[in-house]
Amino acid sequence: MITSMKLTEENQQEATVLLSEKSSMFKDCSAASLALIVSKLELFQFARGEKFLEQGVASEYMYLMSEGEVLRYREESGVEHQVDISPGGIEQAPIKAASPSRTLKNSTVDSSRSSSVSTHRIVEQVDPNQHLATINSMHYLRGDPAYSSAVCTSTICKAYALSQSQFMDTLSTRPPLAAEIITSLQKEVREQKNALRTPFLELKNRKDINIPAVSVAAAIESYYRSALNAMLNARLLGTKAAFFPNMHVQVPARVVYINGFKGMRAFLDRNVRPEEYTHPNVIRCTAAVGPGILMNPISSVLEASNAGHKNPESMSKRWMRGFVPRAVREVIFGIGLNQLSDWFEERWTPYLTSKSMANAVGSLSAGVIAGYLSHVPHNLSAYKLMEPHRTYGEHFRRFIDASAPDHIVPKSLPPRLRSYARMTLAVLFPRGCMIRTTQIVGSFMILNGTIGYLARLDQDRINRAFGESSSVPVVE
Repeated sequence: MITSMKLTEENQQEATVLLSEKSSMFKDCSAASLALIVSKLELFQFARGEKFLEQGVASEYMYLMSEGEVLRYREESGVEHQVDISPGGIEQAPIKAASPSRTLKNSTVDSSRSSSVSTHRIVEQVDPNQHLATINSMHYLRGDPAYSSAVCTSTICKAYALSQSQFMDTLSTRPPLAAEIITSLQKEVREQKNALRTPFLELKNRKDINIPAVSVAAAIESYYRSALNAMLNARLLGTKAAFFPNMHVQVPARVVYINGFKGMRAFLDRNVRPEEYTHPNVIRCTAAVGPGILMNPISSVLEASNAGHKNPESMSKRWMRGFVPRAVREVIFGIGLNQLSDWFEERWTPYLTSKSMANAVGSLSAGVIAGYLSHVPHNLSAYKLMEPHRTYGEHFRRFIDASAPDHIVPKSLPPRLRSYARMTLAVLFPRGCMIRTTQIVGSFMILNGTIGYLARLDQDRINRAFGESSSVPVVE
């Protein structure tokens, strides 16, 4: 339960320091103005798990954090983002209040399960003089909806609160205060850039999967993927094949495959709470890796559909060829399609003009990384699928010969060193790398772009039905 306490003399001194050093609104106010504001403050105490600010709901108070750990998060399009406000969008360390032992932290939390949340985020201290201890200062003046939610995650949290009515009364009784606040905010605007910056693997997709949108995107992407797969296999093996073989198998399998990736990610984000475990990062990694492993059998059926021209085995045998390296590839694909694409989209959003552009550039960035990292396991799985009678050792040597021929390494080097050099060059610059990377980049952009576009159309339809209009929120 939220409790209110009377300010002691020590509290008043602490509040004065916080207002002058940690509040973007009051840091340039005179001593007389600060004393007047302090006289209007209330001291609130929150227990662990209490949410004192709700995104989209107007709040009567501005909060000046004094003690405890607070998590701030904002939901956009069903995805929870960590709120981070700093010059140039740089991630900030825990904010130090007046007491050296007190900190204010920003992170992502699910309020319904926040009673056992513990933060493990460690980032570099960029600037000890940041003015980030004030919450909701930019929205409560006119009763605007709060930009983000805030919840206490330590045993107790204490905050000095200034109500809207008390603040407006103070402005009317001391006219110079308005000019002092304007000066403070002008300086802050010059140096501050607002950004949503969530640590990798901590982005949470809270929205339900839009199965029709995902299915349409997967059906479109299946043709692109099939054509690029045929080109890549021709590059690796020197044998041309049809661009669109067995599409009656590939299209439905791809629809199930992509829905599986997106659906499992949404299910795990809604139901798995890494913060509740002793090793939350292990749980996050497990949740990120799981969809790739579980969808590998369907991927194997898709790959086998492209290999009939080289491997005459029946589908019941063929789909198992190259299963293990393909699982590694699918893990990389799944993390790239889900977490890495969202992570890059969040980073690009402040610099681009539209959500669609941020989605496209984020997918492109993730595709480049996922395509490059997945190339070696893809090659091994493709070789094994096409020529199952050879061992993985033989296929890897063939991969090295194709990617780093003997003549590119100086013959003056010792034989063992030449062998290691060729192996390194083959892994770093594998044959067909550009085709594979182009395939993954295109797949990510088609899938994420189509899903995002159809979801926005659906949301716009809902907004029109309820007579709502979109607006660009302001961060405080």
